[in-house]
Amino acid sequence: MNILEKVRVELPYGKGKLTFNVPKKNLLYVGEPRSVEGAPDVAKEILWALRNPIKSERISEIAERGKKVVLICDDYTRATPTYQIVPAVLHELNQAGIKDADIKLLVACGIHRKMTEEELTKKYGKEVLSKVEVVQHDASDQNQLEYLGVTKRGTPVWVDKAVVKSDIKIGIGLVESHPYTGFGGGPKIVAIGAAGKKTIYYNHLHLAQSPEAWYGKTDSNPCWLDLLEVARIAGLDMVINVVMNANLEVVKAYAGEPAAAQREAIKLFLDVYGREFPERADVVITSANPKDMYFDQCNIAMLNASNIVKDGGVRIVAGYCSEGLGPPNIRKLYLDSLARPWPTPEEYMQEAMEGKHEDLADVPAIYKWLKLYQKSDLIFVTEGLSEEDANSLRIDWTRSMEEAVQKALKRYGEDAKISVLPWGGMALPYLKE
Repeated sequence: MNILEKVRVELPYGKGKLTFNVPKKNLLYVGEPRSVEGAPDVAKEILWALRNPIKSERISEIAERGKKVVLICDDYTRATPTYQIVPAVLHELNQAGIKDADIKLLVACGIHRKMTEEELTKKYGKEVLSKVEVVQHDASDQNQLEYLGVTKRGTPVWVDKAVVKSDIKIGIGLVESHPYTGFGGGPKIVAIGAAGKKTIYYNHLHLAQSPEAWYGKTDSNPCWLDLLEVARIAGLDMVINVVMNANLEVVKAYAGEPAAAQREAIKLFLDVYGREFPERADVVITSANPKDMYFDQCNIAMLNASNIVKDGGVRIVAGYCSEGLGPPNIRKLYLDSLARPWPTPEEYMQEAMEGKHEDLADVPAIYKWLKLYQKSDLIFVTEGLSEEDANSLRIDWTRSMEEAVQKALKRYGEDAKISVLPWGGMALPYLKE
């Protein structure tokens, strides 16, 4: 074999693709998602799920004329094609006697920024926006929230009044891997997406520090268990969770009791995106797509890659970052946290506990980031992050993936083993053992 032979590698990147070469002799494994077809008719798939719910009554059985319904839907930070899902849900509700005037769509923003009119139209569709009232959640607005008590783990439960004052509460989102809650979907749609800052901050700051608050964990994960309790206190009746393929098409939908429906969706998710790597690699190359709108989102891929990289190795993460460092509150947090000699993870968490940082929900992400940086290096490949911001974060970065690969090989040797995780923002890599 020609030792100079190279393999062409392709990563999803922003709205396009990033292609580059890796020496064949260095390439250990490429963890592509399993190729699966999208559902031929998404509306029919949703209707089937609604009529065959998991550990839950059907909508036709829980709905009564005159009942108020809230659809709690994920926002622009998730790839869920909600415009394909909500019309089918509205149809089923209408068939059960619920009028459009009694249905409200709550955008589950969590602590993200509000969506623009253009984003709302793209995400939910003109038809839906013309039929039902749309409200965007604001975790900072106490007038929009209602206090419902406290969980067994000490989390104060503040939930959007649009949820509290509705009789039927349905969450809509997708299942993906997540570094705090194990997986997205399930109870998270209301317990984070429609919760107040005090709820989000307590759950993320206090419970996400646990080693069990990590990718792929639910029943042993205090963060996930707490969210499930919040969702039950809030009265979440049902979720509709979808699993999507690498073309971001709905493969299958699951409706029912939040934890039960999520568990069934996770099984398919792992079949598609769970990838077994033969061993840890010296270099792991991954893309933050589809969670790459701003730097904080790319953290998901940065942490994910740590599952399969050697101690002392390097993670190369491609994140387009069309919104740079993100919303003003997230931007400020990252600059306050990293635009200085980095503290130790323990020092950083102590700062947060003492109130140094205003926006606490993403503190655990930086805490985990600092901990993992002690074990493996990072090279960030980006077009959207400005030179000034990238330098301010004191990270190793470049505009070129091939430059990043060459830099890694120079640092770790010409025999360094390289693994590739194309969908680092969604997939779940794990080791053979």
